[in-house]
Amino acid sequence: MDLVVSGHVHSYARTCNVYDEKCVDNLDKGTTHVTLGCGGHKLSDVDHDQYDWLDYSETKFGYGRVTANGDHSLRLEYITTDDGDIRDTVTLHNDYDGRDYCRGHGHRRYIGIQPAGEVVSAQAASSLTASQ
Repeated sequence: MDLVVSGHVHSYARTCNVYDEKCVDNLDKGTTHVTLGCGGHKLSDVDHDQYDWLDYSETKFGYGRVTANGDHSLRLEYITTDDGDIRDTVTLHNDYDGRDYCRGHGHRRYIGIQPAGEVVSAQAASSLTASQ
C-alpha cells in the first residue's frame, strides 16, 4: 500500500515513507501516512512520539485536494482555509501496469515532495494549476 489517508486526529500530518516502523529510502517498500482531520472541530497537536516519522505537520484548519493523473501519478495537497495556501504536497507515482495485481509487482516512486515550510500562496497555486 503506497498511501493511507485518514482523519480522526484534528490536525494535518504526513509521514516519511514508513516500512517496519522506520523511515526508508527504498520506495518499493513502505507507506506514506497522511492524517487530514483539520476541519470543523477544535484542533489538536500531533503526539510527540510521532515526530521521528513526520515529514510535515501543522495545526491549522485546512483540507486536502487529491489529483489523479492518467500517468499513474497521484498528488495530495494540504491547503489552509484561512489563506488558501498550499502548505504541503506529496506526489506518488506507481508504474503498475494492471498485470499480476495480487502479486504486488507494481513499483512506485516519489515524483516530488514540497519541503516543509515552503508555502505556495493561493495566487501562485492558481497559476500552477492553470498551467498544468
